[in-house]
Amino acid sequence: TTASATLENARLGVALTDPNADGSGSFKINGVSISYNFKTDSLNSVLSRINSSSAGVTASYDSVNDRVLLTNNNTGDVGFSIQDVSGNLMAALKISSSTGTLQAGKNAAFSINDGGTLTSMSNTLDVSAHGIAGLTVTINSKTTETITVANDTTAVKSAIDDFIKDYNDAQGYIDTQTKITTASGKVTTATLSNNQEVSSWSRTLRSLAFGTLSGLSGSVKNLDGLGIGFSGTDSTLKILDTSKLTTALTTATTDVADFFTNSTSGFSKTMGAFLIKTVGDSAYGTKGTLDNQIAALTEANTHLDEQIADLERQLAERRQILESAFIAMDTAQSTSNNIMKQISAIGSIGSSK
Repeated sequence: TTASATLENARLGVALTDPNADGSGSFKINGVSISYNFKTDSLNSVLSRINSSSAGVTASYDSVNDRVLLTNNNTGDVGFSIQDVSGNLMAALKISSSTGTLQAGKNAAFSINDGGTLTSMSNTLDVSAHGIAGLTVTINSKTTETITVANDTTAVKSAIDDFIKDYNDAQGYIDTQTKITTASGKVTTATLSNNQEVSSWSRTLRSLAFGTLSGLSGSVKNLDGLGIGFSGTDSTLKILDTSKLTTALTTATTDVADFFTNSTSGFSKTMGAFLIKTVGDSAYGTKGTLDNQIAALTEANTHLDEQIADLERQLAERRQILESAFIAMDTAQSTSNNIMKQISAIGSIGSSK
């Protein structure tokens, strides 16, 4: 067979019929109709037409074995139909349902926990194949493959690391703004050193992080149960026992989830309540103690600005009074000097007589 020559000159093993007396014909693959003209079309052009159609197959010419191959684009035992509608091109190429050799694909066969055999036409086993929400497995072998599904602790560990970082950042900022330091007998205060309300936030955060939650039935009731604690005498948290955290995440997943997400007394619920009380909740338009502190400091700054302005006005008035007095004194001094000169002049005239 010559793939680039017109079909009537391609030396096919079977003579092509011409029912329309013009070289035209058609066939169907998977119900999709494809037309051709064996006087003008080559085998390559027909194969290209098949591949660009919606039949869902890939057609190719095997020059070594002189045959046309059709391969389903979808995996599994989906099968396909081939039918000459007008003419006999598919029969001449030996790929019709009656003359061709069709080899069906195989479905993936699998079982879960040694249960019954399940099948899937796709090599990606998702909820539609096995019924387990959230589980997707890709088959990577043509033979038997055993897949063990275990808890993925990476995302949870990453979330815990983010919480520790954010907690330490908050504590570090509060400490910086409220600390009092002494060096060489000199005491240095920060901006909010005397603000007891802000200082109490740090203590409350530490208490919430250290405390044991009541109302939880699982094995994890505090951060210590996850191997998390304070690194020393300061307020920063760190993972003190990595193996303890790993064990909890892999063997007590439900307890860990309940500790963080229990809707009544979970860690997130307790910490969130404190944060809403402190910083407010913009979604509901509520204000927290932080807003009260900002308002109080703003008012205090306003009073300081007013006091400074009053002092500046008083200083300006005092300066004006002093300047006026100085000018009056200078004028009086000048007048006095003139009078003294006149008196001296009169005395000099009397002495000459």
